Amino acid sequence: MKHPDVASVPATLAALHVDPEAGLTHAEVDTRRKEHGYNEVAEQRGHPVLMVLGKFWGVSAWMLELIMVLSIVLRKYSGFAVVSALLVVNAV
Repeated sequence: MKHPDVASVPATLAALHVDPEAGLTHAEVDTRRKEHGYNEVAEQRGHPVLMVLGKFWGVSAWMLELIMVLSIVLRKYSGFAVVSALLVVNAV
């Protein structure tokens, strides 16, 4: 079953005015690059601090954070230290 928004290869080649046997001339490539730019996707990088903080968001991090809270409530500070170290190592 074809998706209604998906064009066939021959239809796409015809719409782009491309001969699959000959390809594009260098002049046509230059013209299309000037009009549309290079065929690339710009890498979007987030702020480094937000990327590190993002490592502390998720199911495994939440479980470790819950264990840290329980360790403090139960006054098990050595367990808190160990789990804190695990959380930081997991983030790195």
